[in-house]
Amino acid sequence: MFTGQWMNNHRGKVGGRVAIALLVFLAANLLTAGMPAWAAAAHYSVMSLPLNAGNGTLSAPQSIVLGQNGTIYGVTSSGGQLNNGGLFSMSQAGVYTELHAFNSGEGAILEVSQPADNFNFLTLASNGALIGVSNAGGVYLPTEDPSGTSYTMSATGIFSSLHSFYAGNGEITSPTSIASGSDGNIFGLALGPTWANTTTTTSTANLFELNPDGSANNIYAFESFAPTGFALGLNDDMYVSLPKGTVIPEAGGAASTGDVILKVTSNGVGSVVHVLDPTEGQGIDEIIEDGHGNLYGSALTGGAGVDGGDGSVFRVSASGDFSVLHSFSSFVGEEQQGYWPSALVAGSDGNLYGIARVGGAGSDGTFFRIAADGAYTALHSFGDSSIDGADLKSLVQVGPRTLYGVFEGGPNLSGGVFKLVVPIQDDFFGVGKSPMLVSGSSLASFWTADGVSKTMSIAQGYYPVAVGDFNGDGIADIVWTSAKHDLYVWFGGVNGFTSQFAGTYPDGWTLVGAGDVDGDGKDDLIWIDTQTHQFAYWLMNGATRSGYRIFNITPGYYPAALGDFNGDGKLDIMWTSANNDLYVWLGNGAGYTSKYITTYPAGWRIIGRGDLDGDGCDDLIWSTADGTQWGYWLMNGASINHVASFSVPSTLAGYVIAGSADYNGDGLVDILWSNGSQNVLWSNQGSCSTTTDCTFAPADVPGSLTNGQNIFNSALPSTTPGSF
Repeated sequence: MFTGQWMNNHRGKVGGRVAIALLVFLAANLLTAGMPAWAAAAHYSVMSLPLNAGNGTLSAPQSIVLGQNGTIYGVTSSGGQLNNGGLFSMSQAGVYTELHAFNSGEGAILEVSQPADNFNFLTLASNGALIGVSNAGGVYLPTEDPSGTSYTMSATGIFSSLHSFYAGNGEITSPTSIASGSDGNIFGLALGPTWANTTTTTSTANLFELNPDGSANNIYAFESFAPTGFALGLNDDMYVSLPKGTVIPEAGGAASTGDVILKVTSNGVGSVVHVLDPTEGQGIDEIIEDGHGNLYGSALTGGAGVDGGDGSVFRVSASGDFSVLHSFSSFVGEEQQGYWPSALVAGSDGNLYGIARVGGAGSDGTFFRIAADGAYTALHSFGDSSIDGADLKSLVQVGPRTLYGVFEGGPNLSGGVFKLVVPIQDDFFGVGKSPMLVSGSSLASFWTADGVSKTMSIAQGYYPVAVGDFNGDGIADIVWTSAKHDLYVWFGGVNGFTSQFAGTYPDGWTLVGAGDVDGDGKDDLIWIDTQTHQFAYWLMNGATRSGYRIFNITPGYYPAALGDFNGDGKLDIMWTSANNDLYVWLGNGAGYTSKYITTYPAGWRIIGRGDLDGDGCDDLIWSTADGTQWGYWLMNGASINHVASFSVPSTLAGYVIAGSADYNGDGLVDILWSNGSQNVLWSNQGSCSTTTDCTFAPADVPGSLTNGQNIFNSALPSTTPGSF
């Protein structure tokens, strides 16, 4: 807490501490690079398939694809009249539609039993049609049983069987994973053997290309182990992962000393990309390609972790350079980050997202993010499988940080589709970092830490009052108002903003800010009426108010900061008064629980909030009213984990803290200083902890303020006295 004793103990020595910290940020960065962290709570939700009560309802989804219309399409391994599985769709609003149940002769989906089970039975054709394969069933012949099928469903929902595969014909069997290539070509992996006759096998698995009639051309045959993963890359090159001990003709016929990444061209020429050492990973679960020639993979064991490691995530660059991005461990203290990585997806924001099967707060796995530099962040810890589902896989990206996948079990025991939205405060354009919002003189400008700026006109008299993600797409939106008491929402997007009228509000009420009150993944609006001593929130669905609640509050108290101070994904509110006492309202989705924190010294005020130390909880940033000192509290709900204070460096005399957000996209809050004209950005170097002070790297900001312009500080409620 801020106490007189605390202030006296630090006053004599803080003068040079920030300067020293700024000089040693490179060393601190080297020491902390790659350290795992918890980000602000991601919003996880499940959309279950209907309860399968023996009535033929589809269940146990195995893979999904994103349609051209934004709808999710999936295939299941159970349900339907014959319990062969079938096809379904799920809108992004959670509306489920059963499209087709596999009938006799149309095939069936059998769950892959090997540890690696991330295979795609569906792909999307360029005309919007679904192309699919099944790894069992088909049309039975008098002399032979089928071993899988191919089929299609048009964009208008017409299902057509294409082909049944038979081992006796020398065809591929058990096609398990397919992908769409250039010019409409469909390539895939078949995990069943081929046969020269009914008794002699000629391969253990095969790579193939589908013909328009659904039959397949065998491109490459595997003669020892079957692949554990399949990905289609640039130029229709296929990549597979193979287990240790695989006999590779391209490597002289010797058994491999580790897992193998093999490249096979569309005309069947194979070449070894990399053989993994055990310290690089063992038991590859999935391999993907990012559309730029880079490969990423997950290994269930091995890596550089203690005692042999519990998995790794690796990268093979387009130029062929191999690197381990992160090694996992089940040891105490590290298992909270998750281990045994499996499903992966390369995000459009440059990050890699994935699922760890085990570990986390409840030992049921985690959803994680790995930055390009290897920085690992646990985004979500999965809970009870009866609620969050189990065996999560088949990740697809729908928005900049909106991800979908499938699960089994769950609330209806039938599986379904999950959605995870990764929030980054103030990211208006879906690029993974927060720009600085500057408004005034009928202009709105957006400055980024990497030197990019955008400026657009705004109507005279309008100003920003809140920033949040009101439609749940993972991109920040802006609420504007004027003296007319009208509200407009600018919905952010990769291509700019879309404006929508959101209504008006009565006299006396002031919009304080925004945050997710009910935990539905959409931010809500927070209001106060200081004359009637009332507080309220509007539950929002885009620009539409879906509900509200009004509270009476003690006269003299006002919100000092809005944030998620306990990391549960719901809005918490810091309250204070002229008595310098500090309370926190901890949100629970339906209301608030008030807790007293402490009393702080006169002259200090909260000037910002954000996650300084990467633990998933917002922290408080402070400064003195005279601008000579600043500090921070590392928070955990109503508990203060660490307090630090510093003198403002002489180079920043006359500057105040004008903003706090993740300006560089590393998951940690940075600090923006301004003197009303010039601006300086402090980039958080990741050293913050209960034993080590935060270090920052200073950088210039593109642009300077002109008369009438102000930096919008979304970290502060609009009612905070003395806001910059």
